[in-house]
Order: sequence, then structure tokens, then C-alpha cells
Amino acid sequence: MTASVSVVIPTHNRLHLLAQTLHTVLAQDVDLEVIVVDEASSDGTAEWLAGLRDLRVTTIRHDEPRGVPTARNAGISASQGDWVAFVDDDDLWLPDKLVAQLEAARNAGRRWAYGGALDVTSEPRLLRVTVPTAVESARLPWVNVVPGGGSNVVVERELLEDVGGFDVDLRPAEDWDMWIRLWQRAAPAVVSAPVMAYRLHPGNSSRKVDDMLAALEVLDRRYRGERGGEGLDWDDAFRWIGASALRAGDIAAARRVAFAAIRARHPGSWRRLARALVPLAPRQPVAAADERDGLLDRIRPRAVVPWWPGTESWVRETLQVRAA
Repeated sequence: MTASVSVVIPTHNRLHLLAQTLHTVLAQDVDLEVIVVDEASSDGTAEWLAGLRDLRVTTIRHDEPRGVPTARNAGISASQGDWVAFVDDDDLWLPDKLVAQLEAARNAGRRWAYGGALDVTSEPRLLRVTVPTAVESARLPWVNVVPGGGSNVVVERELLEDVGGFDVDLRPAEDWDMWIRLWQRAAPAVVSAPVMAYRLHPGNSSRKVDDMLAALEVLDRRYRGERGGEGLDWDDAFRWIGASALRAGDIAAARRVAFAAIRARHPGSWRRLARALVPLAPRQPVAAADERDGLLDRIRPRAVVPWWPGTESWVRETLQVRAA
């Protein structure tokens, strides 16, 4: 029987995170198949996956890492579901993620959907709740309004085949490029509630700011026609990249974004980043992984972000899952 949803999970040497991610995927109350694309992991991931007894999970093994876009495309090619969803190996899905998105898409007659996101640390500490609205989706060619990156969207297979796979040469902005191409064909359905948790840790690819800025330059040129010749919203882009670095405690990366914004003459974004950097020592080195949460407190001293109802206990319980 063809699965209703095919879930594609690229992974590389993150067994301790993958076990938690996969736990939240398999808890979804829909018919699904899960395709894990193992990018030459050497930490026991292959052996752990081979020992799983859940027939919904299959594995594709690459002998060398080929990158997330290529891994996702391999998963898409092997999938059979009517809908396809993606999740990175360090993110978490709330229990009703797919049900809520599929219901929103079907009720609105839409062919793809996304929802809100929680930004959390390993403590866990909640840093931000992003709740999107349907009105915001019209800004996709200018602003990446889909929170949580590639772990958020579910898309009808036929639409995904129409637009083609992820652009393997556009890392790490291949997600936004895909959302724009989907948007060109069909408006999305939007769930105005969190559907996933985006985990901030030292390995987040979104913090590779130099690569991200270069990729956004490509996107800016590629889609100017969709914006009537207008460029993308660089003020928003600089704030988004800089804020991601700050939330992850990477002060050096945040400084590079601020300087790039100054060079590009975007005062709104670099002044905001500068205000966030003021409490830090002028030459504060990048913090070690176990010091980053403390550094976050210096940026935003014990700011309390209220948990979305019902999510705190779920996050804490999920982060206790271990690979067995």
C-alpha cells in the first residue's frame, strides 16, 4: 500500500539527535514511510538503523557525504507517498504536525503547507516562538517566512515533481529556493501554531553565515523578476542570519553579519545587531559548546519566553530519548 506521507531524513554522524528526531516522526498519527539517507555516518548510525524493527523505516546509504540537498533528492526519488515531508536529523516534530498540516491543506484546497516553530536549546530553554500567518506567505520571494528551515514543509508529490528537486549548488539556501518555486505554482496552507522544534546547537548549518550570504546573492538575482525587478529584503535577511548566530551563541558569526550589513549599507539590520552585541566584550572569542547557553544569558539576560501550551513537557520528554 502506498504511504500517505513519505518523510525524508538526511543524517551524518548525529545518532544521539537522530534517535530523538525519528521518535517524533514515527509518533505522527498518519500512514507514513520514513526514508533515512545516511551520509556515510561512522558513529554507529548504520548499525542502529539496521537494528530497528519498524517496517516503516528504510535506509539509503551514501559511501561519502554528498550534502543535504543531494540526500533529500535521493530520498524523494525513493519515496512513494502522495505527500512528501522533510526533517533534518536535529529537529523535532510536534505530535500533530502532519495531521494539522494535511488538514489545513485539504480544507483550503492547497498543495503544500507549513506552520510555526519553537527555537529551543539543549537545556531545554525556549528562545523564540514563531507563529506564521497566511498573509505573510505572499512575501516569500522577498522574505523567508517559513520558520525552521527544511523540517517544516509538507508538499503534494505531484507539485514537488513539477518544480523539481532541491538545488544542490545553492547550499545553505536551498530550502528558501524550494519554497519560492512551490509558491510560484501554488499558495501554501499555513498552520498558525507551532508544528516543530528547531534545535540550536554548535552544528547548525544556518550559522555558516558566509555561505548563506553568498547563496542569498544568487537567490536575489534569480528571483528579481518575481518581485517586479525588486531585490530581496536584505534588512530582514541580515537580521535573520545575525539573530540565528546570536541565539546559537556564535558571537564571531554575528559580528561578520553586522559588518556585511554595514558594507551593504543596511543600517536597520546592523544597528539592531550592534545593540545585541553591546553587552559582550569587544573581542569575545567564540564560546565552547558547553558555554553557549551562558553566553546567551549575557545577550538576553534570562529573558523568559512563555512556552506554547503543552509543548514544554513534550520537549523535555523527547530530549530524554536515547538510541538503544
